[in-house]
Amino acid sequence: MSKVVLRSRNPRQRRLMALCGAGLAMVLVVAAAGTWAWGRYANVDRVDVDLEAVSKQGPSNYLVVGSDTREGITSDAAGSGAFLDTAEQQSGHRSDTLMVVRVDPSKKAVSVLSVPRDLWVQIDGEGHRINAAYNDGPQAVIDAVQENLGVPVNHYVEVDFVAFQRLVEAVGGVPVYVPAPVRDRNSGLNIGAKGCVMLDPYQALAFSRARHLQYQEPDGTWSTDPTGDLGRVTRQQIFLRRALSRVSKLSVTNVGAFDTLGSTLTKTVTLDQDLSLRTLLALGRRFRSFSPDDLQTSVVPTTDDTLSSGAQVQRLDEAAAPAVLAPFRGEAPQQAPVDAGPQPEQVSFELLNGTGRDGLAASLATEFERFGFVSTGVGNPAGGKVDQSEIRHGPDSKPLAELAASYFVTPVDLMEDDSLGPGEVQLVIGTDFNRFDWPKAQAAGSDAGDPSPDEAADDEAAPGSAAPASAPAPPADPVGVAVGDPPPGVTCG
Repeated sequence: MSKVVLRSRNPRQRRLMALCGAGLAMVLVVAAAGTWAWGRYANVDRVDVDLEAVSKQGPSNYLVVGSDTREGITSDAAGSGAFLDTAEQQSGHRSDTLMVVRVDPSKKAVSVLSVPRDLWVQIDGEGHRINAAYNDGPQAVIDAVQENLGVPVNHYVEVDFVAFQRLVEAVGGVPVYVPAPVRDRNSGLNIGAKGCVMLDPYQALAFSRARHLQYQEPDGTWSTDPTGDLGRVTRQQIFLRRALSRVSKLSVTNVGAFDTLGSTLTKTVTLDQDLSLRTLLALGRRFRSFSPDDLQTSVVPTTDDTLSSGAQVQRLDEAAAPAVLAPFRGEAPQQAPVDAGPQPEQVSFELLNGTGRDGLAASLATEFERFGFVSTGVGNPAGGKVDQSEIRHGPDSKPLAELAASYFVTPVDLMEDDSLGPGEVQLVIGTDFNRFDWPKAQAAGSDAGDPSPDEAADDEAAPGSAAPASAPAPPADPVGVAVGDPPPGVTCG
């Protein structure tokens, strides 16, 4: 059993709820479903809120709210103990978890900022825990994040416990590794044997909500993880990555999974009025091969404080906060995955029809756009009909040309052309042309349900990042008993 690891600074910072990971994972599943999702998605609950303006350049911030509502969950439902934790019942509605998910399609980067629910903030001039803002509605939550943290919100996504359950159901469960039996009598978690176990929807939620985790020692006695929420965050981060890995492997042939997703979207997810299916499909396509290991996570830095009433709260750590919040404010660059490499959306192409067949250029350009490349127009090569297809590129754009060439089934020549600028290529289609297709390395994970070109063209995002005001903070060490990932040499799921 991995024992408690204590951090040297701000030991109560890390809180990432896998419930909110459901919202992030749904983007990938919706993208795989493609146009199938149109009918279902049209019925998703919407909320009319004021958001920061978005543009077609740079990253955007999604405020993902995990509601603590138990609506729709009955005491006689299977596994209801994982939902109806009477010890945590409270009046009104609270946001069980707040996350800001920053997505930068150009870098193929996703970063998650967890906002501690006990963070003490000013709401309408009065002090409150930030999770209490949800009791006044989504706009109050958005305003609390923007006004107290200086982090712009471009889109709003809200999920609840039932959404979490149905997501796990859609992916067929989430595998985790436990080095010893574990339990949590408050959340309902009960895993009685060591090894790899597939968490069903009920145990998955119990796992992600476990704040009173106990693990069995070799002599049969039980020990308790004393870190509470902090240990839960460590396990939630592991769970989130493992859940995303399951989503990324989902095939569009799994109709049942998409039907479950469609029902989840329409019944348990609320989105802002401007978040279109077109945007989700475009994002999902760009992040089709995103590795869960590349997910960057951070937490709003806080310090412990006690109010005059005796209540325990968290105060914003004014010294540490700027470095952590800078990427989400657009004041520092967002870290890109190390091995992301060139991406189709970085390539602007002009397609020249040299086949001798009239009217082919437009249809081929549309087909190539389907993979995420950006069309700048069509035409014919100066020499008319050509035998060998080729891709022309500028002096510094060969890697982008090689990426484009990987989508040609028939080999294509690469030609340097000084007249072309950065990111620009010309696709000269010759009589030898066969067709476009996903590269072999991606074929297994590239499903047929891609968005149409006009759907993918709307790449909504927030204003681009400015020059760094401060370096991003390094990732913090984990806290608590780490359960979920298998040891080296052991495969789990």
